[in-house]
Amino acid sequence: MLDYLAENLALAVDFVERELPGVRVVAPQGTFLLRLDFSRLGLDQEQLRRLVFCNAKVGLNDGLSFGAAGPHAPQFRLRAERTVRGTRATQGGTGMNKSDMQRTRIDTSAAPAAIGPYSQAIRAGDLVFTSGQIPLDTTGTVVEGDFTAQAVQVMRNLGAVLDAAGTSFAHVVKVTCFLADMSDFSAFNQVYGEFVSEPFPARSCVQAARLPKGVKIEVEAVALVPATE
Repeated sequence: MLDYLAENLALAVDFVERELPGVRVVAPQGTFLLRLDFSRLGLDQEQLRRLVFCNAKVGLNDGLSFGAAGPHAPQFRLRAERTVRGTRATQGGTGMNKSDMQRTRIDTSAAPAAIGPYSQAIRAGDLVFTSGQIPLDTTGTVVEGDFTAQAVQVMRNLGAVLDAAGTSFAHVVKVTCFLADMSDFSAFNQVYGEFVSEPFPARSCVQAARLPKGVKIEVEAVALVPATE
């Protein structure tokens, strides 16, 4: 257990240095406790509280307390045994390594390029999270045709992204689909069933008021990356 907590402490330091530019790790305080100095950010105490409690992606808002590192240096202390990037220490746990903390961008020319500040997909550990795929060809042009034609293009795009990430529809665990018109639900199921197999992934399907470029469908997925031999 102590080895696991020590490893989490090191991972927490690594996380702070990568994800919170300008925040300084002052020194470990007590047993498995970090003290972070936010003075370089020029934040007052209230701004600091809003940063920590309202910005969920900081990922360090569990088990913290406030103190003063100096007259004008707000800080908080993170208990490493509580949470490091959402992983809770439990007795007998296996711990984490640095690869669990890393995100890898997935980029492939076999699917349409991102049309905004996002990635086609992100791999985090053994999971791949795709961005929503819409019926664009690789030039970024909306495909012509009816709903079925758009749905087929979306699933092909999604398959290309999964393939680039080292996985496939066979390893998808969750799918979310957005339809411009729920009356197309049956047609979507017919196309969707050609790409997935049992055990079918968990799935949500909702009607959206409007989709990018006025398309009829958008689909995103979460998949496991299978272990290589």
